[in-house]
Amino acid sequence: MNRNLIVKVFIYVFLISSNLLRITPVWSDQPPQKGWLALPIFFYTPETGFAGGAGALFYRNFEVGDNTRSNQVGGAVIYTQNNQLTVGINYQQYFFQDHWILNVNSSYRKFPDKYWGIGPHTAEDQEEEYTPQEIELKTELRARVAHNYFLGPCLWFSHQQILCCEQPGQINFSYPFENDPVQLFSVGFVSLYDSRDNPFRPTRGTYLLFRPYLIRTELGSTYNFSLIELDLRQFFSPLHNHVLAWQTHNYVTRGQVPFQYLPRLGGGQMMRGYYEGRFRDKLYTSVQAEYRSPLWWKLGGVAFFSLGQVAPDLGQLSTDNLKYAGGVGIRFLFRPEDGVNLRMDIGWSPEDVNIYLNISEAF
Repeated sequence: MNRNLIVKVFIYVFLISSNLLRITPVWSDQPPQKGWLALPIFFYTPETGFAGGAGALFYRNFEVGDNTRSNQVGGAVIYTQNNQLTVGINYQQYFFQDHWILNVNSSYRKFPDKYWGIGPHTAEDQEEEYTPQEIELKTELRARVAHNYFLGPCLWFSHQQILCCEQPGQINFSYPFENDPVQLFSVGFVSLYDSRDNPFRPTRGTYLLFRPYLIRTELGSTYNFSLIELDLRQFFSPLHNHVLAWQTHNYVTRGQVPFQYLPRLGGGQMMRGYYEGRFRDKLYTSVQAEYRSPLWWKLGGVAFFSLGQVAPDLGQLSTDNLKYAGGVGIRFLFRPEDGVNLRMDIGWSPEDVNIYLNISEAF
């Protein structure tokens, strides 16, 4: 894909988003409230180091029954201590009394990263550095088919090229086409059940996401493979303002999967304490539990523990060398009206201790 086509994709997404946002929801009894906001962005993860940037959001709110919905276009630019650049544009539109929801996420990333090879037994001293450059576009159109249940089609486009990597190394065996670009065109669908009482800081409810993708050369992809994502979360409140939460997150791929698209273990949401991508393979499964408790004023504390594993396929999934991690964290409720927390977590694994500073809960 040439650069002119990449630029056209971004312009197309932005113009469509801007025009659709002008639509006034005629089903609302009240005129929409519109506005915009700009905010600084700051966080820290072991994958990025300190990161900063700026974001902006234009929105139009409208009332549907007792609920407030928001059509919005947003964008952000983020640069990190590790010389990683991310530019993103996000768009959300509600149709027909919020029975249909369109989400469009587009991004450009130049993101120096690390690679240890494939499989559950890779050694720490196999670490290599490489720099992928990627443009990505994801679109979902969800229809509300029942209370709290949504179903609809989704599309995923990705164009990625490795700009540099250490020579020689394991990447040469996992990426055998002399660093030619990888291009994915895929179709799929999303099935979502969401009964959480608050998406930012849930205290009760269930979240269940099932999303399969089919990536085929007939659609313009470089490879043929499939990917299935399953994400289940549940939240309970045994005591007032106390929350017990658990999650299982799973990916299954089949076919010829490029190493940079293999499911990855670690990160700031699941298996905190492991660098994201420390282990990767065609199958990834994990489970975590977290206890959230108020401490004082707007401060809260959490304790978490997780288990995870990667494998070439389901038949070779084993508890041998099972990965585990845990830790504690502090929360500061800086937007009580939305339930949005600032969080600091210290995650421990047998290989490392990592700090995470970010906004909102890990899950």
